[in-house]
Amino acid sequence: MARHEDVQRVLSDWETFSSAAGVGLADFNTEQPWRPPSLVLEADPPLHTRTRKVLTRVLSPGNIRKLRDQFAREAEALVDRVVALGHFDGIKDFAEPYPVKAFPDALGLAAEGREHLLLYGSMVFNSFGPRNTLIEAAFANADAVRGWIMENCARRKLTPHGLGAQIYAAVDSGELSAEEAPMLVRSFLSAGVDTAVDALGNTLWCLATFNDQWEKLRQNHSWYVTPSRKRCATKALCKSSSAPRYERPRLVTCLSGGARRLRPLWLLPIATRAAGPTRTDSTSSAAPRGTRR
Repeated sequence: MARHEDVQRVLSDWETFSSAAGVGLADFNTEQPWRPPSLVLEADPPLHTRTRKVLTRVLSPGNIRKLRDQFAREAEALVDRVVALGHFDGIKDFAEPYPVKAFPDALGLAAEGREHLLLYGSMVFNSFGPRNTLIEAAFANADAVRGWIMENCARRKLTPHGLGAQIYAAVDSGELSAEEAPMLVRSFLSAGVDTAVDALGNTLWCLATFNDQWEKLRQNHSWYVTPSRKRCATKALCKSSSAPRYERPRLVTCLSGGARRLRPLWLLPIATRAAGPTRTDSTSSAAPRGTRR
């Protein structure tokens, strides 16, 4: 299922299409999940509604605006470092260091041991797929990685003014339990590191591959820094280089006596490519259409 209208309908009807049993190949009704299920991605209302409300407040536009200068400083410092190198690895020297520094700083995470974040991201995203050599490699040091993640998502480990502390404030207000708060902090790490690495890496790859687009940025960079142009470039990159990950909610069928049967349903929440070869432009306002939970 990949059409925008179909995906939107499925993600809007949790009673018929459930995410609580997992959204990958693994079915949590028949096998033990490798970590406690996500309170956001692998949950249905009313749990999903309650936890999503907390995250929406933590990620409010006001909070994001406060982080803009901090993120910009980190980006400028990184660019200065790689320019000074002359030649650099686009992933190891550029795409990975920025998300591992800027976002965990905003969350309030400890600086020591952040190399575990990349390993954890590999575990999370490979776990959605089949049991193969990729997942075996990702889980080679699983116990140590899981232990570091949960230890450093604890309240005592976070700085008092980061986004993580704001999540724990919801425990004080009674919106979350003490057990739920570290799992919501963990959700930030699951969603905010690997996806940013992919986006930055894909950006470099696209600009290196499509030299005419790179020349546009070099020759007329003044327009590129405007919000509308940045959005155009971001949408173009998503459309041309995204590798969409499927989501696999379960179709709920009600049986006699009130029993429920869950059947897996393939779903592509981000359908970015039209049929056949396409070419997009960093200045085009055309955007891929998609829905996300």
